[in-house]
Amino acid sequence: SGAALRAVCEQLRSAEKGGGDHSGRDPAQPGLLDFCYSRISVVYSAPIRHVASECVGLLSAARLKPVVEMFLASLARVTSDRDEREFVPSMRATRLLQLSTHSAEQAAASLAYLKALASSMARVSRGVLRAEVCAALVEALPRLMAPADDDRRGEWAEYCSGSAAREWWRAYAEVYSHMLRWARGKGAHAPFCYEAMVPMLALASRPDAGDGGDAFADKARREQLLLLLAAALKRDARPRCLPLAATFVASLPVAFLRADLGSGARESPIRRLCQEVLPRRHLPDASEGEHVLRLLLALAAAQPDAAYALQLVRDSLHPGSPATRPQRALLLQLLAQIGETQPAALADAAVRDALRALVIPLLHPPDDDPAHRPTLAAALACLPNVWASGPVGERDVLELQRVAQLVESDVRELHHAACICLNSLASADGLHLALPALAALCRALLRCDGSHGPRLQRALSASVFLVKNATDALAAAVAEAGSGD
Repeated sequence: SGAALRAVCEQLRSAEKGGGDHSGRDPAQPGLLDFCYSRISVVYSAPIRHVASECVGLLSAARLKPVVEMFLASLARVTSDRDEREFVPSMRATRLLQLSTHSAEQAAASLAYLKALASSMARVSRGVLRAEVCAALVEALPRLMAPADDDRRGEWAEYCSGSAAREWWRAYAEVYSHMLRWARGKGAHAPFCYEAMVPMLALASRPDAGDGGDAFADKARREQLLLLLAAALKRDARPRCLPLAATFVASLPVAFLRADLGSGARESPIRRLCQEVLPRRHLPDASEGEHVLRLLLALAAAQPDAAYALQLVRDSLHPGSPATRPQRALLLQLLAQIGETQPAALADAAVRDALRALVIPLLHPPDDDPAHRPTLAAALACLPNVWASGPVGERDVLELQRVAQLVESDVRELHHAACICLNSLASADGLHLALPALAALCRALLRCDGSHGPRLQRALSASVFLVKNATDALAAAVAEAGSGD
């Protein structure tokens, strides 16, 4: 049985690679679907169930209606706790269903699948089956509602513009409501429910989802899920829910984010979520940083001036702020990325001066404190973005000297950050800092007495790098000025 299944699976894979057939014809031998579907049963080993599930998924591309009918027949027999446990492999197999609206028959089969699932979820009580329901929808729905293929995407958009879509969105809303009930009823079930609810709202927010998608992904549902995620971040579910929160915020329409942030309400859903993303005295680990930055960058991009994101940065850097060092380092990274992706947000000289006044003190604690190094490296990364243009004053010279001192650092991370910072300053804003930056590095070189060979070598390497870049930039500027004459 196992060898036969693997052979069938290889043939189906080859046929799929050669170009899937979505016309509804039966390309398989009679009885093949029954043979494969029966091997998903719990009486077979996990490897056989896995191969059988893949076969059924591949067959569903052309035989969606009979596959769905088999699934619905199995689902109708689930009436007890034991039935739920034994139905888990069948539910897991539906992750591979090729839901489609290519033909009227396939559209009807996809709708029948969703409606049957919606009506059965009310009686599902076991967590393992609930988790499989959510996981199956997470994998199957995007293939239908957000396909990579242009033709399939057009078919979905056409379906959503027709009258049949009303039934789809009613069933869709019912499925979502059951997940919401599961999440509220048992805390341990909330994370896997949210893992399905977030993409369901995101899929409904896509332009090709039509009016039905807009009606489903309304303000009330979005705000409700934001508050649920904020509450989940306070609990042990934080590691699973923080990436979801970032994904959800990144998927929200810009108009929704602007309205929430522009309201100024301290308890608005987005602000409540951010309070839990960056709670007081919290020490975020390395795995959190990527998701926190992704969420905050989405908020920054929603406002032309990145007002809310910059306010978070300022609040964390003020003396006496309850922000921890890792939180400051994260928000400094945010500031650096805003400078790169939204330079207009830092175009105002007053904004840059205020931020620079908060960043500069972070450069002066000793770099031999391991706990301060991430903050120091992040401060170096964002310094070029907040440096004000204009004549070079005594304060500017002192700050350039501090950066030049860090070029000699024995800490590789700080050495690289200082080199990049000094080079960015020297090459920015009409090159007016090129000579002061070189002078600061020369002073650092003069302080090296040769007793620390590696330190002198790092300073010399940085000097060569900076001089070459500054010379190339000055030559390019002179050539451009000459061509303009």
